[in-house]
Amino acid sequence: MHFLEEQKLRDGFFADLDRPGPLPKATIAVHKTVPLPKLHRFLRTRSGSMLNLRLMGQEKGSNAPWEKARDEALDNFVATRAGIPFAGFVALDIAVRGESVQGKDLDTLAHRLLVPVEEKLCVKRGTVVGYRVYTAPGEPEGIQLRILDNSRLQCLDTTLAKSDLNPSRLDRLERWAGRHRRT
Repeated sequence: MHFLEEQKLRDGFFADLDRPGPLPKATIAVHKTVPLPKLHRFLRTRSGSMLNLRLMGQEKGSNAPWEKARDEALDNFVATRAGIPFAGFVALDIAVRGESVQGKDLDTLAHRLLVPVEEKLCVKRGTVVGYRVYTAPGEPEGIQLRILDNSRLQCLDTTLAKSDLNPSRLDRLERWAGRHRRT
C-alpha cells in the first residue's frame, strides 16, 4: 500500500507553467481567455508531492532566516499525506517565481534544498538522484518544490532535448521568418 501511495505522489500533475522561461505567445493567448493557471494550481496541490517555500532574501544575513523557514515548512509538510517518507529514487523539480534569484545561483538554491529534503522526506540519503531548477513564469511568487519519480524527470529531459533537436515546422518557419526580417 505504501508503494502505491508513494508512486501516486511522485507522479503529480505537470502544467504548461512548469517550465523554464517565458510562455509561448499561443499559450499566453489561451490563458487570457481560459483560466488555466487557476486550474493548474489546483491540480498541482491536489496531486503529487509539492510544497511552496518563500523566496530567498537578497540582503546580507538573509540565509539563516530563510533556512529556518525552509526547515519549518518541510517539518509541516512531513506531517501531511504528501510528505510520507520516500523510499524510491526521486528527483526535485524546483521552480522559482519572483525576483529572489538576482545575484544568487540556482544550483546553490537546489543544494540548499537537497540535503534537508533527503533528511526530512526520504527514508535514506541518496534517494534524491536528480533535480532541475529554473525560473518560471506565473504565480504564486515563491519557490515551488515538487518531488517527482526520477524516471519522469529523465523522460522530460529527453523530450525537451528532442524538441530542441527536431523543432516543429511552425518553430522552423518562425526562426526562418525572424532571420529574414533582420536583413
